[in-house]
Amino acid sequence: MKMIKENENIKDAIVHFFADKDGQNYLVAYYVVNNKDSLIESKLRKELSKKLPSYMMPRFFEELKEIPKNRNGKIDRSVLTPPDKRNYKAEYEPPRNKLEEKM
Repeated sequence: MKMIKENENIKDAIVHFFADKDGQNYLVAYYVVNNKDSLIESKLRKELSKKLPSYMMPRFFEELKEIPKNRNGKIDRSVLTPPDKRNYKAEYEPPRNKLEEKM
């Protein structure tokens, strides 16, 4: 994804589509960092949310040592696995208005 690669701390990135057992579709961003100390996932999410509509926003971010490539040097998407969702905690977002408070 070009917008992820625009971040100065990202060396390389790829976004891949998955569907879970319930048929829910989601995106996973796999990335390689230049400087591990300077990249924080929440900053990357915030930066992307300013540029992307919510339906294009990756649900999960996974750091890799390198993007997998096949013998021809092309990205090998077949080795990308879905993230373990148990490792992710949903971030609480308080209600933004009265209607959301009721819901």
